[in-house]
Amino acid sequence: MQNNSSDNENQKYDEFSNKAYANLMVLVTKYKLSNAAENAIISFFNKHSNNFKSPLPKNIKQGKLFMNNIKSNLLYKKTKVLDYNNTEYFLYYMLLMGCIQNILEISDIS
Repeated sequence: MQNNSSDNENQKYDEFSNKAYANLMVLVTKYKLSNAAENAIISFFNKHSNNFKSPLPKNIKQGKLFMNNIKSNLLYKKTKVLDYNNTEYFLYYMLLMGCIQNILEISDIS
């Protein structure tokens, strides 16, 4: 994935380019790794893999940009729940029917 121009930054994607990329982003999200740790994983993989071209992004910033641009029909709602010390706190949530619809769109499940 090469997303250097502003046009590519706004492009919407349907899926990851390969399974290694998808698995990396699952790992990063699941364990809430720091950017430095994520970049170290990418560097380690690229150094020790036998791939001519890496299936991973050049750095985690590219990966996160990609994740933000994945097409989704999940619509989040935002509700302010608290004002404390001049700070507003919000709850972000999605409706249950939207979640069920997304699950049913996965071909392996249905």
